[in-house]
Amino acid sequence: MINSGNDIRNILWTGQVNKKCLLIVVAHCDDFEIGCLATVLKLHDAGVVFSIKLLTLCSNDQVRRKEQQNSINYLKKIGIKIDLVTFDYKDTILAENITNIKKDIKECAKVLSDLDHEICVITHHDNDKHQDHACVNDAVTQSLRNHRIITFNILKYEEEVFIPSFYVKINQETAEKKVAHILQSFSSQKSKIWFNKEVFLSELRMQGVHANCNFAESFFIQKMCI
Repeated sequence: MINSGNDIRNILWTGQVNKKCLLIVVAHCDDFEIGCLATVLKLHDAGVVFSIKLLTLCSNDQVRRKEQQNSINYLKKIGIKIDLVTFDYKDTILAENITNIKKDIKECAKVLSDLDHEICVITHHDNDKHQDHACVNDAVTQSLRNHRIITFNILKYEEEVFIPSFYVKINQETAEKKVAHILQSFSSQKSKIWFNKEVFLSELRMQGVHANCNFAESFFIQKMCI
């Protein structure tokens, strides 16, 4: 269980390379923000120097694509180095394109490695019941054989098993900042029963109970190559 902001670096990177990068691969335009934004904010606030390459695979919906771009633009304004790459794969049938998706992921990882970045991959967990999330995990783990792979869970209609390996403790200000950012950035989702402040904060609060604190995000280490 991880207790301090600085300790997160030891999980995500070895520290042997100066250029630290998170390669975050997600299915949908709000998955990154819902899954791990608080941890990114904590790293940034702790003064950790890192960059993010964010791959969003299902970005064919123009409204949602614009929402995500606006979300990323805001994060850039507050000093987070993040590069968004979007793809036009269709929602719900992502698995039909897994061969091409694996090529996309490999190419992106190779570019980062060639630029001497130490990469930690963050993506959906391997027991995710959402067909697109499951496809992304398969594509990542089948494409990247020599990387640290950290996974997260996103609340959904289906019950599923997700047992975290570690928790990132966050304060109430960061928790509320994450939730406010999601609600403001992705208003197209406001008709969904899960898209409200109480749900997002309760998720962070529940993980905080597991971590013996007020708020936390949880992750699973799927692969650790040292």
